Amino acid sequence: MPTFIKKKNRFDRDANSVADRDRAKDKAAELVKKYLSKPVGNRPQRSVKSAVTPSTVTQATTSSSTPAAPEKPWSGLRAGAAQLEYFARANPDELVSPQPWALSLVDTLLEAADKAKLFLCLVWPARMPSLVMLHALASAERNFVTDLRGLRAILFPGTNSSRSILNGVLVNREQYSELYRQLWDATSLSSKVCSYTKSDSFLAMLAALNDIRIRHPQLPNPSFSEIIPTFIFDNEEKAWKTVVEAPLERSMRKVTNLSHRRDLRKKVSAEWNSLREAPGSLMVVRPGSRKENWNRALGDKALRGQGKPELFLLDATTTPDVVRQKAISRIPEFLKYAQEHGYEKTGGVIVTDDPRTYFVLRARLSEAGLTAESRVWAAEAEQPLLSSNALPADWSPEQKSNTRFSVSIVDRDASSAALVFYRLAQKLGNEDSPGNRELMAACFYILRLSNMPAGYTDLTEVTAEAGAVDFSSQRNTWTTVELDIAAAMASGAFGAERADVDSAVIRARKLIDDWTDGTPMAARMLAEVRKYAVTSTVGLSIILPGQRYIQLAHRYLSRKLGAAWPAAETHVDFQVQGALRNSLGTRNANHHYVFVGINPDVLRILLAHPAIPHGTAVLIAYKQAETALKTLTGMKGIAAFKPYRGRIGLLMQELEARLAEVPNPLRIERLGEMSLTFNLDETAGIDPTTEQHYYKYELEGGGFAYASGWVYRYEADEDPFFKRAAASQIAPGDYVFEMSDALHGKVEDALQINSNGVASSALPQRTFLKLYHHDVQRRCAALFVATRRTTLARAIRTKMVAIDSDANNCRLGRIYYWIQLKDGETAPHAPRDAKFFKLFCTALEISEQDTLTYWNFIKDARRLNHYLGRVLAAQYAEILFQPESAATYRKIPLETIHHLQQEALNCVFRVEQVIPPQTTTAVKGAKHGCS
Repeated sequence: MPTFIKKKNRFDRDANSVADRDRAKDKAAELVKKYLSKPVGNRPQRSVKSAVTPSTVTQATTSSSTPAAPEKPWSGLRAGAAQLEYFARANPDELVSPQPWALSLVDTLLEAADKAKLFLCLVWPARMPSLVMLHALASAERNFVTDLRGLRAILFPGTNSSRSILNGVLVNREQYSELYRQLWDATSLSSKVCSYTKSDSFLAMLAALNDIRIRHPQLPNPSFSEIIPTFIFDNEEKAWKTVVEAPLERSMRKVTNLSHRRDLRKKVSAEWNSLREAPGSLMVVRPGSRKENWNRALGDKALRGQGKPELFLLDATTTPDVVRQKAISRIPEFLKYAQEHGYEKTGGVIVTDDPRTYFVLRARLSEAGLTAESRVWAAEAEQPLLSSNALPADWSPEQKSNTRFSVSIVDRDASSAALVFYRLAQKLGNEDSPGNRELMAACFYILRLSNMPAGYTDLTEVTAEAGAVDFSSQRNTWTTVELDIAAAMASGAFGAERADVDSAVIRARKLIDDWTDGTPMAARMLAEVRKYAVTSTVGLSIILPGQRYIQLAHRYLSRKLGAAWPAAETHVDFQVQGALRNSLGTRNANHHYVFVGINPDVLRILLAHPAIPHGTAVLIAYKQAETALKTLTGMKGIAAFKPYRGRIGLLMQELEARLAEVPNPLRIERLGEMSLTFNLDETAGIDPTTEQHYYKYELEGGGFAYASGWVYRYEADEDPFFKRAAASQIAPGDYVFEMSDALHGKVEDALQINSNGVASSALPQRTFLKLYHHDVQRRCAALFVATRRTTLARAIRTKMVAIDSDANNCRLGRIYYWIQLKDGETAPHAPRDAKFFKLFCTALEISEQDTLTYWNFIKDARRLNHYLGRVLAAQYAEILFQPESAATYRKIPLETIHHLQQEALNCVFRVEQVIPPQTTTAVKGAKHGCS
């Protein structure tokens, strides 16, 4: 064949190939246009604000790096610019919006990251939850101006559970789908993506959300936790670990086609587990971390170059966790260390909801040579970040009415004795010096004991009656503290200070002997009870730090008042400090309130609650008085707190007057910050109902939880996210629900348990009786037409007989009795009634677990309070996580249940170790407890 013919044929083949490729590109482009414009079902597409700004966005293919733009599209970005929609996961149809101060905080995060500035923020009097949500909101705003890498931040201090709040909020999938469609340049044959930064993983996630929108529009919206990668630094392994293995897992599980599900997972997980590449990732540093941990965490090669975080998010919000409280005081040290090790151009935002912490951190930042801009917002809301009833953008607090307070300072002598131990400890050196820890423990013990509303005998006898012998039960005795000091002395730790230590111990021992029957705080509380519940009967509410303190105070009062206590008790109720807000203002005008001690929660109530009455009594420790006065002085000068200045000034005057009466003032500020409450953790015993031992769970952060039967496990990717599981099935790494005192109180408020002088923490038997009353009566009203008890008893027996013909042998009198169990009656009439009682409960549609609980209570009310308290908390958990039953039979509004369920996300803890029943003995080194 001639050469020119061969060349012509080859040219024709090449031309045909080019034409084929051009036709394929044209066809692909048409398919892209058709795919991206495809609507979902018959629903019109939402109108979503365009996220792509051509003037600030460059075009890049997915396989090449995005060229640098002259200006970042998020420079000057404000919260709310993307007009994103969020929903409450507990009620997916409930639209929630950011509160005005939450928007300002997000603006602050965006500005700090963009300009590498440091901000110190105070939000008060609202109590702030985890700051993780602020990072998620800020990162989402960045995503919608085509920053696909989002806002990468380091959170300190934080835990594995910090991100649980993200599971309570759903994002609008359609808006993310629209973002994906707008990113593609459908007019280009090369399928280019318009974005400022590149992230294959985030782009794949958007593609998956768009695909789910088209193929599975019935699936629920994803939660924030599904689109925010989280890493935590493991101090023991000295490496960053991912908290969540893959994004969108909750949504992926519901994709029915397995092949399609695998394809989506593979695309989305491309960079998700990469610390350097994960988009919008949150990197958590634990509260107990030391400098060597900081060095390893911040020095990781993955956090260099493109992987470097843009923001330090420092969580200084109120916490009862002693370890985390100590970490908050180290925030300036952490920031200084970071700046000296390559992060001098990284922004930072410190957020606190405690004015005292705000002033302390401001001073320490200045001492560390760190310049921080201060921002303060007044905030009043039960849901301080996202709410279905968010306040308007121009909201400001109303002027608070002036209220007079009655302050009593109770423990100057204790403060003096504690200072002696403190001075001796400082002479020995820092906290790692031999003997320092033992002397500081003695210092703290004296202050805590003097601040307890009971006697030393009440503290020790409760332990003895419970048969507690493990480490956690012995740590609250003075004997343990004194033995530790003696051991340190025998080792020669005190040297030349030995004689002074001996003298301090003798003085402390005498004080404790004087407090055997009652501490100064207890004596002052007793005087209030005599005045308002014995001599007068106007009614008295005693507000204490926690449920265990309520039990101790109840025990002390019953012992001291003797025969007068039963009558006085009907006019007294006990409440936990953190759960008081909802019940204030529901009493008569003469009802008296007594606050035992001051903490940030009490300060919020005293200065900001509209219903706090005149003459409210505050019993305060000497150290607390000094601290509170300094805090109030600083607050008075903040412009944002002008509506509260009247009350601030009145409380300051009362504190100044009482401090002036104390002879020989002490320099108590040397003691620094500390908790003035004991850790009154309960020990694991035997469950009298099931005759099983308790499982003991060691929680992240050093707390403990106990369970013998059922426990609620937290599963982020399931709906509902709290599911009941056998205690034996819980393993290390699982997350469990452990109810806080504050949530416990709010559930009781919803159930109206604390009315008429009933306090579950002190009288769990009475609470069970009331809980039983309410449950049976409301079910009778819901299931039966009859209202007269005799007619109702017959109707119930008829239903019982339909279930089991043996119920014909059950006398109407017994059913009549079970319908309306009288106060003080606990006898079941006969043990054989157990079968009939079960039929009775079945007829009322009471669950098998509740039936067992009620029967065991009725047949034997002589239970230890600590056992009943645990079972009561389990009952409340059942009410929380079985909303249909609670709404139907207990008449709790669904809206209230949903809000309580959202708050339950703050009561999630990671299980570090499971101690089975056979080994629930000594656990040396146990720390504070959560139950």
